[in-house]
Amino acid sequence: MGRWEPGAQTRLREAAWTLFGEKGYNETTVAEIAARAGLSSRTFFRYFPDKSEVLFADPEQERQVADELTRLISSPPAGTTPFDALALGLREVASFWGRDWSLARQRHHLIRLHPDLTERESAKIRQLADV
Repeated sequence: MGRWEPGAQTRLREAAWTLFGEKGYNETTVAEIAARAGLSSRTFFRYFPDKSEVLFADPEQERQVADELTRLISSPPAGTTPFDALALGLREVASFWGRDWSLARQRHHLIRLHPDLTERESAKIRQLADV
């Protein structure tokens, strides 16, 4: 598969997760991730600014989740209490990660092991909270 074929970003994410599991996060290089995905390091950097971004949602997905969360809280369905609107929003966020709970658990564990990743996760959560 070439770099221009659909799914390059997904292949890079899957390769990264596989390598993180096999070798560990710190021991895995961008070059190894790209090679495992059948792509070049240059292609990796078209999709991710650095290795750690593989762990986080892409900006478009983040915007979609933030927009839906904002919509549910600011304009809840008729007859919905504020608490129920918040619960609907949290379900939306959970459904984003709920597609693969084992990956979500692995991601959470990996982020908690690395202070720099924990800080980046916290920053992304603060951005979502600001919406």
